[in-house]
Amino acid sequence: MGEIKSTLDLIMEKTRGLALSEEEKKKLKGQEWLGKARGWAQRYLDGMIGPQDLKTGIAALGEPEEAGNLLKQELVEAINPEGDNEKRWEALEILWGLSRAPYVRIIEQFRSGLAEAERRRAEALAGLLSEKGISGTAVVPNLQGDPEWLAHYGPAVQDCREALMALKYN
Repeated sequence: MGEIKSTLDLIMEKTRGLALSEEEKKKLKGQEWLGKARGWAQRYLDGMIGPQDLKTGIAALGEPEEAGNLLKQELVEAINPEGDNEKRWEALEILWGLSRAPYVRIIEQFRSGLAEAERRRAEALAGLLSEKGISGTAVVPNLQGDPEWLAHYGPAVQDCREALMALKYN
Protein backbone atom coordinates (compact mmCIF):
# COMPACT_ATOMS: atom_id res chain seq x y z
CA MET A 1 0.00 0.00 0.00
CA GLY A 2 1.25 3.52 -0.87
CA GLU A 3 2.45 6.06 1.61
CA ILE A 4 0.26 9.11 2.30
CA LYS A 5 2.27 12.33 2.01
CA SER A 6 1.69 15.46 4.01
CA THR A 7 1.06 18.80 2.34
CA LEU A 8 4.51 19.95 3.37
CA ASP A 9 6.10 16.90 1.74
CA LEU A 10 4.22 17.60 -1.48
CA ILE A 11 5.27 21.26 -1.50
CA MET A 12 8.89 20.37 -0.79
CA GLU A 13 8.91 17.88 -3.71
CA LYS A 14 7.46 20.42 -6.14
CA THR A 15 9.73 23.29 -5.14
CA ARG A 16 12.95 21.27 -5.00
CA GLY A 17 15.44 22.77 -7.42
CA LEU A 18 13.68 26.15 -7.71
CA ALA A 19 15.72 29.27 -7.02
CA LEU A 20 15.12 33.01 -7.18
CA SER A 21 16.78 35.04 -9.90
CA GLU A 22 19.07 37.92 -8.93
CA GLU A 23 16.37 40.39 -9.97
CA GLU A 24 13.78 38.66 -7.76
CA LYS A 25 16.21 38.61 -4.83
CA LYS A 26 16.89 42.34 -5.31
CA LYS A 27 13.17 43.09 -5.44
CA LEU A 28 12.49 41.08 -2.27
CA LYS A 29 15.37 42.80 -0.47
CA GLY A 30 14.00 46.20 -1.54
CA GLN A 31 10.52 45.29 -0.28
CA GLU A 32 11.96 44.07 3.02
CA TRP A 33 13.97 47.29 3.39
CA LEU A 34 10.94 49.42 2.57
CA GLY A 35 8.80 47.64 5.17
CA LYS A 36 11.40 48.18 7.88
CA ALA A 37 11.99 51.77 6.81
CA ARG A 38 8.25 52.47 6.91
CA GLY A 39 8.25 51.20 10.48
CA TRP A 40 11.07 53.56 11.47
CA ALA A 41 9.39 56.48 9.68
CA GLN A 42 6.03 55.77 11.33
CA ARG A 43 7.63 55.59 14.79
CA TYR A 44 9.20 58.98 14.10
CA LEU A 45 5.95 60.50 12.81
CA ASP A 46 4.13 59.16 15.88
CA GLY A 47 6.70 60.82 18.15
CA MET A 48 8.00 57.54 19.54
CA ILE A 49 11.59 58.21 18.44
CA GLY A 50 13.62 61.33 17.80
CA PRO A 51 15.28 62.61 14.62
CA GLN A 52 18.65 61.07 15.40
CA ASP A 53 17.04 57.69 16.11
CA LEU A 54 15.29 57.84 12.73
CA LYS A 55 18.49 58.65 10.89
CA THR A 56 20.43 55.94 12.73
CA GLY A 57 17.70 53.32 12.22
CA ILE A 58 17.34 53.97 8.50
CA ALA A 59 21.11 54.10 8.01
CA ALA A 60 21.50 50.74 9.78
CA LEU A 61 19.17 49.18 7.22
CA GLY A 62 21.37 50.21 4.29
CA GLU A 63 19.56 51.84 1.41
CA PRO A 64 18.62 50.12 -1.77
CA GLU A 65 18.17 53.25 -3.92
CA GLU A 66 14.82 52.23 -5.37
CA ALA A 67 13.34 51.48 -1.94
CA GLY A 68 14.72 54.76 -0.58
CA ASN A 69 13.00 56.63 -3.40
CA LEU A 70 9.74 54.83 -2.62
CA LEU A 71 9.94 55.87 1.05
CA LYS A 72 10.68 59.44 0.00
CA GLN A 73 7.70 59.35 -2.37
CA GLU A 74 5.43 58.02 0.40
CA LEU A 75 6.49 60.81 2.77
CA VAL A 76 5.81 63.44 0.10
CA GLU A 77 2.46 61.89 -0.86
CA ALA A 78 1.41 61.96 2.79
CA ILE A 79 1.92 65.73 3.04
CA ASN A 80 -1.46 67.27 3.76
CA PRO A 81 -1.93 70.67 2.08
CA GLU A 82 -4.27 71.70 4.89
CA GLY A 83 -2.56 69.99 7.83
CA ASP A 84 0.56 70.10 9.96
CA ASN A 85 3.46 68.60 7.99
CA GLU A 86 6.35 69.53 10.26
CA LYS A 87 7.36 65.93 11.05
CA ARG A 88 7.30 64.88 7.38
CA TRP A 89 9.44 67.84 6.35
CA GLU A 90 11.86 67.04 9.15
CA ALA A 91 12.08 63.42 7.99
CA LEU A 92 12.72 64.50 4.39
CA GLU A 93 15.43 66.90 5.59
CA ILE A 94 17.02 64.34 7.93
CA LEU A 95 17.06 61.42 5.52
CA TRP A 96 17.71 63.12 2.17
CA GLY A 97 18.65 66.70 2.96
CA LEU A 98 15.60 68.01 1.09
CA SER A 99 14.71 71.62 1.73
CA ARG A 100 11.19 72.31 2.94
CA ALA A 101 11.11 75.76 1.32
CA PRO A 102 9.64 74.67 -2.05
CA TYR A 103 7.01 72.55 -0.29
CA VAL A 104 6.06 75.39 2.03
CA ARG A 105 5.84 77.81 -0.92
CA ILE A 106 3.43 75.52 -2.81
CA ILE A 107 1.27 74.93 0.27
CA GLU A 108 1.14 78.65 1.11
CA GLN A 109 0.06 79.45 -2.46
CA PHE A 110 -2.59 76.74 -2.23
CA ARG A 111 -3.87 77.97 1.13
CA SER A 112 -4.05 81.63 0.12
CA GLY A 113 -5.79 80.77 -3.17
CA LEU A 114 -8.21 78.49 -1.36
CA ALA A 115 -8.97 81.12 1.28
CA GLU A 116 -9.75 83.68 -1.41
CA ALA A 117 -11.95 81.25 -3.36
CA GLU A 118 -13.70 80.26 -0.12
CA ARG A 119 -14.38 83.91 0.73
CA ARG A 120 -15.79 84.63 -2.75
CA ARG A 121 -18.02 81.53 -2.72
CA ALA A 122 -19.30 82.28 0.80
CA GLU A 123 -20.23 85.81 -0.32
CA ALA A 124 -22.01 84.41 -3.38
CA LEU A 125 -23.96 81.94 -1.25
CA ALA A 126 -24.84 84.66 1.25
CA GLY A 127 -26.18 86.74 -1.65
CA LEU A 128 -28.32 83.82 -2.85
CA LEU A 129 -29.70 83.31 0.65
CA SER A 130 -30.39 87.04 0.95
CA GLU A 131 -32.38 86.94 -2.30
CA LYS A 132 -34.54 84.26 -0.69
CA GLY A 133 -35.10 86.50 2.34
CA ILE A 134 -32.63 84.70 4.58
CA SER A 135 -30.15 87.11 6.11
CA GLY A 136 -28.60 88.24 9.36
CA THR A 137 -25.41 87.91 11.34
CA ALA A 138 -26.17 84.30 12.33
CA VAL A 139 -26.47 83.15 8.70
CA VAL A 140 -23.31 81.33 7.67
CA PRO A 141 -23.23 79.62 4.28
CA ASN A 142 -22.34 75.93 4.43
CA LEU A 143 -19.58 75.48 1.87
CA GLN A 144 -19.21 71.78 2.64
CA GLY A 145 -22.76 71.24 1.39
CA ASP A 146 -22.34 73.37 -1.75
CA PRO A 147 -21.77 71.28 -4.90
CA GLU A 148 -20.12 74.19 -6.71
CA TRP A 149 -17.61 74.69 -3.88
CA LEU A 150 -16.87 70.97 -3.69
CA ALA A 151 -16.31 70.89 -7.46
CA HIS A 152 -13.65 73.59 -6.97
CA TYR A 153 -12.14 72.28 -3.74
CA GLY A 154 -11.36 68.69 -4.80
CA PRO A 155 -9.39 69.62 -7.93
CA ALA A 156 -7.56 72.39 -6.04
CA VAL A 157 -6.32 69.89 -3.44
CA GLN A 158 -5.34 67.45 -6.19
CA ASP A 159 -3.41 70.16 -8.06
CA CYS A 160 -1.53 71.01 -4.88
CA ARG A 161 -0.66 67.35 -4.27
CA GLU A 162 0.60 66.99 -7.85
CA ALA A 163 2.79 70.08 -7.45
CA LEU A 164 4.23 68.60 -4.24
CA MET A 165 4.91 65.28 -5.96
CA ALA A 166 6.76 67.06 -8.74
CA LEU A 167 9.29 68.12 -6.05
CA LYS A 168 9.88 64.63 -4.65
CA TYR A 169 13.40 64.29 -6.04
CA ASN A 170 14.54 67.89 -5.58
